[in-house]
Amino acid sequence: MDAPRLNLFSQNIEPAQHDGVRRESVQPIAERRERELDRIAGLSKPKTMKIPLKVMVPLLMRAAKHNHTWLEDFADDTAEIDADLHQLLMAFQDLPHTRAA
Repeated sequence: MDAPRLNLFSQNIEPAQHDGVRRESVQPIAERRERELDRIAGLSKPKTMKIPLKVMVPLLMRAAKHNHTWLEDFADDTAEIDADLHQLLMAFQDLPHTRAA
């Protein structure tokens, strides 16, 4: 079984072969290093993921209920939502608060 070999001159990792199957090449190390430095410096677009609200909301509610401190780390982050949902949330915000019995 061949292990990935580092080519120090081109800074590429050569593809490994396992059971005679050639694997795709791994991204060059220099590119990954540059992208990470750009991310740290704030020069690159942040990575984003999509998650259904029905998954995200209960997790955020649980974190808020139990005062998980990691939630504070993301307090100033923004989330992109549909314009219809934004309009509904702004209208809901103006309704008087009632407690469930």
